[in-house]
Amino acid sequence: MKSSKVHSSCEISGSVRTVSIATLASLTKDVEQDVKKPSSGSLASKFASFWRNNNLTNTGKRMQMLKMLLLTIVPTVALVVMCVIDVSNVSAQTIAGKEVHDMVQLSTEVGKLIHYLQRERGYSSLHVVSDGQAKILTRALLSDSYKRTTEVLNTMSRWPGETNTRFAKFPTKKAFADYLIEHRKTVEDDGSAISGMRRELRFYSSVVTEFINWLYSAIQFSNSGNDWRKLVAYQLLLTGKNDMGIERTLGSIFYIKGHFEEFQDFEWYFAERSMGKGNFIASTLFSPNVAEMFQARLSNDRNNVTYHIEQMRQQISLNNHSFIQGSLQMSFWWFQNMSNYLDMLFDVQLSLADNIVKSINQDLASDTKSISISVSILCLVVVICPVIILSVRTLVSDIQKYAFSLADQTKQLSKERLRTESLLYQMLPRPVADQLKSNKSVDAETYEEVTIFFSDIVGFTSISAACSPMEVVGLLNTLYLCFDTRLELYDVYKVETIGDAYMVASGVPNRNGRRHVSEVATMSLDLAHHVTHLEIPHLPDTLLRLRAGVHTGPVVAGVVGSKMPRYCLFGDSVNTASRMESTGQADRIQLSWITQAILQQIGGFKTVKRGVVEVKGKGHMETYWLLNKDGFEDSLVCMPDCHKLSTAEYRRISEVKE
Repeated sequence: MKSSKVHSSCEISGSVRTVSIATLASLTKDVEQDVKKPSSGSLASKFASFWRNNNLTNTGKRMQMLKMLLLTIVPTVALVVMCVIDVSNVSAQTIAGKEVHDMVQLSTEVGKLIHYLQRERGYSSLHVVSDGQAKILTRALLSDSYKRTTEVLNTMSRWPGETNTRFAKFPTKKAFADYLIEHRKTVEDDGSAISGMRRELRFYSSVVTEFINWLYSAIQFSNSGNDWRKLVAYQLLLTGKNDMGIERTLGSIFYIKGHFEEFQDFEWYFAERSMGKGNFIASTLFSPNVAEMFQARLSNDRNNVTYHIEQMRQQISLNNHSFIQGSLQMSFWWFQNMSNYLDMLFDVQLSLADNIVKSINQDLASDTKSISISVSILCLVVVICPVIILSVRTLVSDIQKYAFSLADQTKQLSKERLRTESLLYQMLPRPVADQLKSNKSVDAETYEEVTIFFSDIVGFTSISAACSPMEVVGLLNTLYLCFDTRLELYDVYKVETIGDAYMVASGVPNRNGRRHVSEVATMSLDLAHHVTHLEIPHLPDTLLRLRAGVHTGPVVAGVVGSKMPRYCLFGDSVNTASRMESTGQADRIQLSWITQAILQQIGGFKTVKRGVVEVKGKGHMETYWLLNKDGFEDSLVCMPDCHKLSTAEYRRISEVKE
């Protein structure tokens, strides 16, 4: 077997001028003369005459005072205006920060209410689907949950409906309490347990959604720092807890029944589980503090809650595929583990809210300090303004120089990258090379049908013996340059060259239906044609004679090695194609019966039966000679100095026919 071989980017400058004392004196004298005798037409003279006054008169004195005051007042007023604008901006930020501060504090209370509403939702849904002794137990738990929710509701210092953000559905605390009490009266209504469970889940979920939507509208994200990230993480954490609360209820119902009675409940469970996990992960991405605080609480968890939850989640995921007996104890065990998990998330939620409040307080303190600092900065800017202008001019000049240099280097790098990629694509198939460039592993792949071509030069050993090593290299280079050029015309991939042996495949790595058979067959005729026109400079009377074999079948292809990766083909089809070449004859292309059968289906190719051939490892095989293709001579695009079908080819075809 011949294994495959893989061949695996106007300058501005300043000058310092020295002026002598005599020159300065001369310039001073000229200026004094210009002041005494101004030119009426120059702009400088008009500007100087504006500031010139007769101080001997009262009018002149007043005008001079007014002008001096003007020079002082204008920049002062400008600075005052800038300071006022800065103060107003800081004040606006302070007010917005105070509003966010108050809303975050209120959201902490709302989040606590949501937490107990979620727990009430779980016990209520659990109570609806329970019966017998479980009904008595869940009624007691539900009653205690009602009490706790009411206590949290009564201890709220403010109500969302009392803020500037509208809360239309529950404008007052009493309206919400009445709405909640009215629903609690309907929990014991007769009806289907499953429908009752869904009713309870949807009722409490809609209430929780109302509060979460209010939080999204009420809390305004700050435009600086990481406060907005923490606020988003806070909202996502609330939403994730809500989804996990529904997962907790549905899981409890699963363990009571031992399975989900309806597939839509199973789908519902998976949707809430995925959304809960996704929102929690998203909150950790927006604020790493969430993950840190959560891990700190997990380290103190001696009951290993997360492990038990994941084990039970896997059991729930099997549903009816692994039927279990309904168990009230398992249901409460699941409910308790999930409750402990949600309590940990609730602690993280409260801690995150405290962090946000502290951060906002720090921002408020810094805003107060910035008022005095801004005035000093403005004065400093006015003083160093000329220095800044010169520095910027110099910096821009340096940046332009660097930009031009960087652009030139980038062009050179792009050229080198293109050259490297071009070389890489010559060594490996483009899809494989792209995966390796992306640091992705290239898995082996099975191809059900590809066509493989093997060829060598008859008598190459004798020819090599009559040549020097450099002449052999030159001969092979001429041969492979011709073959490689011809391969570009067909949908084939060059796998390997060893000495005079040449291996080509089609249908791998790019699948092309059954076109690979005709592509390789046409390419074989092309190579057989062009090899007859190659001359050996140091052996002018010696002709190169090609012996080729073609076979079609399944292979496995993949990249082997890491230092010098090779794209290899494996399988019995490679062996068979090699045997088609080794058992062939000079100036002839031997086909296996599979390849010949497919060519007959495609049509347009002329073949002749050779007979039965003894193939090592395969036994007796029926093979065929590939003679020609309809219209091949007319459609053949020859290389320079290459004629149409040569005498040797006509002789090969006629000999086979005879």
